[in-house]
Amino acid sequence: MKRLRILVMMVVAALVLSIVTGNTVLASEESNTEPQLVLVPVILDGIYHDAGDFNRINRELSAKGVDLIFNINPEDGSFYAFTTIQGYNEYATKYGMPAYVKPDANNLTKSELVLVDN
Repeated sequence: MKRLRILVMMVVAALVLSIVTGNTVLASEESNTEPQLVLVPVILDGIYHDAGDFNRINRELSAKGVDLIFNINPEDGSFYAFTTIQGYNEYATKYGMPAYVKPDANNLTKSELVLVDN
């Protein structure tokens, strides 16, 4: 049981770090590819879905360019997904996690900016 808690905490830490640093792949950046399938139930915006239903919904959302934010509940290991930053931030506040701030030119440090020549 202790090893499971350690594993869950490591996964949560990795996901939180990924969200905080902006290292997430957005659906709009991969619009030509299918989203990765999940093998476990997912709670999407507070509604429980088995893996098959969630994968179908995720394909539909991805085709529409809807970006999902994923997280693992630190208390019970449940897999959560959110369609809005506001929804995720409400969840994060409840569990004492940092809020997600979508990276843009206004909140990136100088070293994180990438200039593109047109």
